[in-house]
Amino acid sequence: MDGPFALNTDGTARDPVAFQLALKNDAPKLQALQSEPDVLQIVLGDDIPAMQNMLRSAYQVINSSHS
Repeated sequence: MDGPFALNTDGTARDPVAFQLALKNDAPKLQALQSEPDVLQIVLGDDIPAMQNMLRSAYQVINSSHS
């Protein structure tokens, strides 16, 4: 995937600032995150390393369930 939601091979955002900005401006995605307040707090916050760690962890969970 290209654009602001492009990911590295470890699941982190290629451009974390662009990823976060695009997510903040995507009303449907933000609405979907309302049921995950911890995730929403990380997405809306300023802690880019925390967001990258969250993305990496989610990626690992998804990939381990498909193995």
